[in-house]
Order: sequence, then structure tokens, then C-alpha cells
Amino acid sequence: MFGDSLTAFGFHEDGWGLLLTTYLTTKFDVLNRGLSGYNSKTALAFVKQVFEGISSPHLITICFGANDCNIGSCQYVSLEEYNLNMQQIVSSLREMYPNTHLVLITPPALDNSKDIDGRTNEIAEKYANVVKTIAQERNLKCIDLWGEMQKEEKWTDFLLDGLHLSREGNKFLFLKFQSPWKELCGDIQEIPRPFPNWRALLK
Repeated sequence: MFGDSLTAFGFHEDGWGLLLTTYLTTKFDVLNRGLSGYNSKTALAFVKQVFEGISSPHLITICFGANDCNIGSCQYVSLEEYNLNMQQIVSSLREMYPNTHLVLITPPALDNSKDIDGRTNEIAEKYANVVKTIAQERNLKCIDLWGEMQKEEKWTDFLLDGLHLSREGNKFLFLKFQSPWKELCGDIQEIPRPFPNWRALLK
């Protein structure tokens, strides 16, 4: 898991990272490399250090953009630079891990009625579209969190403060993650455990 606070907070109570850990328990370890406040520029600067010492991960999720679209703040990154940064992040990870599955996650939909600084849902859409285009061009799986959220009638309930995911939002993202996981890695129930069942050992 590589991303901003939406990833970092994924290990908070009821976070999507913890749900993922439970889902994959005894078969895969889940490492959280969420960097709160980071944008694509700062993430790119540290991508190699973030993954130093990690060999051959099975899959990496990449989720940046919620800070990049914060117009008027020091976190802001233009769409053009955001595209270049995200392309380079993907290229760096592909160079480090040529056999690792990469799954891109768009920024979430944002609730304009909340105080979310220079962000708006309309601006977030543009950054989400960049992520979707990169995924399409590079043949990567993408979770369109921005679009999928707004298919639900009460999608603002997925947000805690207009930006970060609530308990319901974390569950929503976790459920959306299962589809690309199954397409790339297969049904978790059919993946053998690395260790034998205890019953087989105590016969």
C-alpha cells in the first residue's frame, strides 16, 4: 500500500488496510507505506527509499492525488506535473519490481459542503481522470474511487470530513479492491497457505 493519508489511515480502526490484512491473513502480509500529507511530487522523491529492503511484493496499490489537487496550498501540483510524477512512480516501481502487480487508485470524490481547503470535487475529477488514463495506457488495473463512490445515493457518508474515508468509505474501498485482486491473483480461498493446517501436524 503506497499513498497519502487515505492509505496511511487505512491501518486505523476499521480501515481498508486492516480489512485487507484480515482478508489475506496467513497467505500474504500487508505493508502500509502511507505518507500523510504527501503529494505525487514528494512521493516520487522518496519512492525508492520507501521500498528499500522490500523484495518482490506480490501487489502494490498506488493512491496519490487528494493533496495534489489542493489549489492554493503548498501541496498543490498541476495536472501536467501530476501526470508526469505518477508516470514516473509507476516506472520506478516497475523497474524495481518487474513481476509485481500494480493497482492504481484514484483520489476519492470530495464533499464540497465541507472545509477541504482549496480542493473541490470537480477538481478532484480531473486528477482521477489522469490516473484512469495512465492505467489504461499502461495496462494496469485501476479502482476509480472518485467515480464508484458517486454511483451510490449517499456517497458523502463514505467521507469522514469531506476528504478522508469514514468507516463506511473504508469498507467500500476494500470491497472495490477485491475485484482487481481476483483478476490478478485469483480467489483468495483457492490460494494455498504457506504452512500446513495444524490438524495435519498433530495426527
